[in-house]
Amino acid sequence: MRSEDLVEISQPPPYNCPTIDTFVKQSKELESLVNDLCKTNTLEECSEIAKDLDWFSGDFAGNFEDCRTMCEDIRGWGGEWKQLAKALLDIHYPDWKIEGSEDHIKIQDIKFNL
Repeated sequence: MRSEDLVEISQPPPYNCPTIDTFVKQSKELESLVNDLCKTNTLEECSEIAKDLDWFSGDFAGNFEDCRTMCEDIRGWGGEWKQLAKALLDIHYPDWKIEGSEDHIKIQDIKFNL
């Protein structure tokens, strides 16, 4: 059982590093093809490289939209944990957010008994 199950928070989003690695690889391949295109001498060579560019570009913009969705999922999941942390502070340290009061508690000064 994960901690998210205990506190009814959504499961963490999957790691997105492999997706970003795919974007980097695709970008480098496109860069290489553009460089090759600049060095071509014939229309036939240009045509072959253009086909490769078309294939490698695929759904390039769509890949970034997928990455945007992953980032939104990460932000949402973090927001759920933030709301839980604030609720726990409200319960255990009700004056934690009343700035200017004599009893104001700074987060750094709270000693958590874990």
